[in-house]
Amino acid sequence: MEFDIPKVLRIAGRNHRVKFDVALSSAHSLKGLSELDKGIISIDASLSWEERRRTFIHETLHQIGYMYDLKLTESQVKRLTHGLSEVVQQLRDP
Repeated sequence: MEFDIPKVLRIAGRNHRVKFDVALSSAHSLKGLSELDKGIISIDASLSWEERRRTFIHETLHQIGYMYDLKLTESQVKRLTHGLSEVVQQLRDP
């Protein structure tokens, strides 16, 4: 299922900016990056649609963990990303 990745995402009452960065993977070897203290999610613009969606979910989970002081490890975020991505793929419009 495709969904629009928003430019602004509200988490815990705070707006988080989502941006696409054409140099993210080449400059930093990253698919995505969460600047937790600034509320910015960056996603590599060169990724396929599926990779962008998964990266958006992954970086959003980092932001949620930070905002709610969940102290999620990278391993936990990766596993949650996998599970949530699978659920999102099954969503359909009514």
